Amino acid sequence: MKYNRKTGSGDNRCVAVALSAHHLLTVCLTIVLLAFALSLTAHPLRATTADMATYRRLSEKSTAMLMTKAGMFLHSPNGQDSALLYYTIVANRYNDDGIGDAERRQCITAMNNVGYLYYAFYNDYNKAYTTLRQALQLAAKSGDKYNEAMINLNMANIKSVFLDVQHDQPQLALATLQLYRKAFYQSVEIRKWPLAVGIFTNMLDENFVGEPLLYSQLRKDIAAFKRMHIPAGTPLLDFTNATISCVEAIQSHNYARALAATYAMERNIESRDTPKRFAADALGLRTKIFSLMHDDRRAVETMLKGVDLCKANHIDDGLMHFYVMLNRFFLSRGDSAKAQQYRLDYLELKEKILTENNLQSVSRLEFLYELREANTTVERLTEQKHWQNIITTVIIVFAIIVSLLLVFLFRSYRRAMRTNRILYRNVQDSLRREEGNAKYKGSRLTDNDKEQLAQRIDAVMQNTDEICNSDFNLDRLAELANSNYKEVSQVINEHYGKNFKALLNECRIREACRRLTDANYGHLTIEGVAISVGIKSRSHFNSYFKQVTGMSPSVYQKISKEEEKTD
Repeated sequence: MKYNRKTGSGDNRCVAVALSAHHLLTVCLTIVLLAFALSLTAHPLRATTADMATYRRLSEKSTAMLMTKAGMFLHSPNGQDSALLYYTIVANRYNDDGIGDAERRQCITAMNNVGYLYYAFYNDYNKAYTTLRQALQLAAKSGDKYNEAMINLNMANIKSVFLDVQHDQPQLALATLQLYRKAFYQSVEIRKWPLAVGIFTNMLDENFVGEPLLYSQLRKDIAAFKRMHIPAGTPLLDFTNATISCVEAIQSHNYARALAATYAMERNIESRDTPKRFAADALGLRTKIFSLMHDDRRAVETMLKGVDLCKANHIDDGLMHFYVMLNRFFLSRGDSAKAQQYRLDYLELKEKILTENNLQSVSRLEFLYELREANTTVERLTEQKHWQNIITTVIIVFAIIVSLLLVFLFRSYRRAMRTNRILYRNVQDSLRREEGNAKYKGSRLTDNDKEQLAQRIDAVMQNTDEICNSDFNLDRLAELANSNYKEVSQVINEHYGKNFKALLNECRIREACRRLTDANYGHLTIEGVAISVGIKSRSHFNSYFKQVTGMSPSVYQKISKEEEKTD
C-alpha cells in the first residue's frame, strides 16, 4: 500500500428433411427448457452469521464508494478491521461479469491493500504473501504497471521485515533488493515519480548499502536515478538526494560530506505520515559515520538521541534497531555490562511487541474468522454463479447451433423444392413439345425450310437492340425473320424445345450477364441493367436470372468481381 516499508443441415427427400427439422426442433426446445429449469433449482447459499448480513449489505455498494471508505478507515486509528472488510469485498468482485477494466484495476488495488493490511497490522505474513502473489498475477495479466509496482513493493517490504530480524542473510537481502528494483523501474516506466522516489529510499537501506556486493549493483541504480528528470517538488526527492550523497560520501570515506548530508536529510523530510521515522533513518546513518570516524562520544550521543526519538514517537522497530547498534558498539569496546543492558532492553521490547501483537491477534481472531467465513461463502456463490454462466452459455451456443442447423435444413429444403420445380418444368416442356408436334403435324414446312427459318430466328435473337426493346414480341420476330406468327412459333417449339417467351427471356438474361460485367455499364444498378435488356420488373428479372443461371444477379456480379481480382 504505502511505499515506505515501515508504514507501505425427390419429394420423399424433401418430406424427410422437413420431418427431421421438426423433430430436431422439438428435442432442442425440450433440452433448453430442462436446462433452464435445472438452472433455477440452484438456489444461492445462505450465510448464517450476522456479519454475512453486513457483508451482503456492503456488497450492494459501489466499488468507488467502498474504496473511498476503505481508504478513510485505513488511515484512522483502529480502523484497519473495517478497511480490511471493505477492501476484501472489492477484491472479490474481480471475476464478476459486467465490470470494466477500470473497475478491475480497482479490484487489484484492493487486493494489494488486503495483502498490505495482513502483514502490516495482522502479522499474517503467509496470508499477505499469498494475496499479493495472486494480485501480482492479475496485474501482470491486465498490464497494470502501477499496481504491479505497488505489489512488488509490498512483497519486498515483507521480505525486509525478515531481513531486519535475520541478519547476515545475503540471499534474502539480494531477493529483497531485486523486488525493490523491479518495483522502482516499473514506477519509473509509468512516470509515477512520488512512488518511484519513495521506493528508492527503501533501496538505500543499510541492509543493502552496507553489503559490498549489493552496493556494487546499487551504484548503477543510483547513477540511473541521478540521470532521471524527476520533477522538482516531488515528495521526498530532496531527502533521497541527500541520502544518496551521504551513502556515496561514506563509500568514498568523505565523512565530513557524509555528516553534512545527514543534516540535509533532516531538513528535507517532507513525509506527512512518518516524518520522525525518516529522522530516525538520518540518525542511524549519522551514528555509522561517527563510528567510522572513531568518534565514540558523538556516536553514543547520536544513538541515545535516536532512542529518545523512537520512544517519544512509538517507533518500536526503530528503537529495536538502536538497541542493537548500542549493544554491538559496547561489545566492540569491551564494555560487556552496558552491552548486556542494551541486549536486555532489546529483548524486553521484543517481548513487549510480541505480547501486544498476541493480545491484538486474540481480539481480532473472531473478526478474521467471520471475515474468512464470509469470504468462503462468497467464493462458493461466485463458483455457483460461474457454473450457472457456463450452463447459460452452453444453452445459448446450443441454441445458435440448432438455429444454424435449422437454417441449413430449410435452405436444403428450398433447394430440393427448386430442383423438383425444374424437373416439373422439364416434364411440362417435354409434354408441350409432344403436343406441339401433334399441333404442327399438318404444317407444310419442310425440314430444309425449318432449318433456314431457325437460322433467321437465331440472327434476330442475337440482335440485342431488338430483343432488349421492351415492346419486342412474337409478331416482331416473325416480321424480322421473313415469316409468319405460326411458322415462327412452330420452329421455336421444335428447334429450341421452348416457347417464345422462354427463348426471349433466356436471350435477354444472357445479355444481362454480359452487361453486369461490362465496365461500360458499370454506372447501372442491377435494376438498371434489367430495364436496359427490356425487363421492367426487378422481381421478374431476378426470377428469370435464377432460372437461366442458377444464381441471383447480385451473386453473379460479386463472383465476377472476385474473379477479376484473382486474374
